[in-house]
Amino acid sequence: MSLKIITIIPARAGSKGIANKNLFPLAGRPMMSYSIQASVDCELISETYVSTDSQEIMRCAEVFGAKSIHRPDEMCQDHSSSELALLHFANHIDFDILCFMQATSPLVTSNILTSAITYYNQSNIDSLISGYEDHGFWWRDKLPLYDPDNRPTRQQQKNEGTLYRESGMFYITSREKLLKSKCRYSGSSEIYPVKKMLSIDVDSIEDVQFIELIMQQQNEQNKIRG
Repeated sequence: MSLKIITIIPARAGSKGIANKNLFPLAGRPMMSYSIQASVDCELISETYVSTDSQEIMRCAEVFGAKSIHRPDEMCQDHSSSELALLHFANHIDFDILCFMQATSPLVTSNILTSAITYYNQSNIDSLISGYEDHGFWWRDKLPLYDPDNRPTRQQQKNEGTLYRESGMFYITSREKLLKSKCRYSGSSEIYPVKKMLSIDVDSIEDVQFIELIMQQQNEQNKIRG
């Protein structure tokens, strides 16, 4: 029996960095429409839902082929975690596997989702998280999170194991694991590598402008190939 795989895209009305960010125009379309389209176009995903407190976002979701579920206002505050939206969804909608996507990762594609879900289904793991290689040198406030007297080279870092940063593009886990752990991923988990350039999460107008340049370049390359 095939497993029922469903996507949930949390998209509340309020946002601080960019007003109404989920509907903000990106290359002539609402920001959230790209994540919706990638999910709708993925043949392994049965249904795509947007969880929101906004009627306007619900209408947008419908235009691009997604269903919507109303999320209570108390779960849509600045301090509200994504897990509140996921658990609310899991308690109202039946499914086997959940693909949790961000509305603000517009460079995701159906091919990426198909490949990731196929890997998840064929692997003996509980959760799969999108991420990209990151060998940076991290600081917290004014302090480095490494020994500056023994600053490792890139090759030394790789010899110690590849470092990944979660991109937030998607998280895949089972309904059972979600309800038990109350977390977007749990148990045996792996990173699914995605190119860093495609992993941009929109937080600012500069991010929007950069993504539009990437999209323009992709369109020009497609015209050349076509």
